[in-house]
Amino acid sequence: MSNAGTLILSKVLDENNVNALAKHNVNSTYFKSDADRKAHDFIVEYSERNGGQAPSYATVTDNVPDFF
Repeated sequence: MSNAGTLILSKVLDENNVNALAKHNVNSTYFKSDADRKAHDFIVEYSERNGGQAPSYATVTDNVPDFF
């Protein structure tokens, strides 16, 4: 069974489009798994500190090991 939260975050990373989360009102409460919530928060915070750029998959998994 696929995890919709992981798929959404993967698309955000693939397209380097963190703004899509806010545009579609996707916040951490949307995600069912703790790992997805932590990954979401990390991705958004990273983007805020890095001029809107999404982190790499490696950076996300280094900071949220349970993601993916």
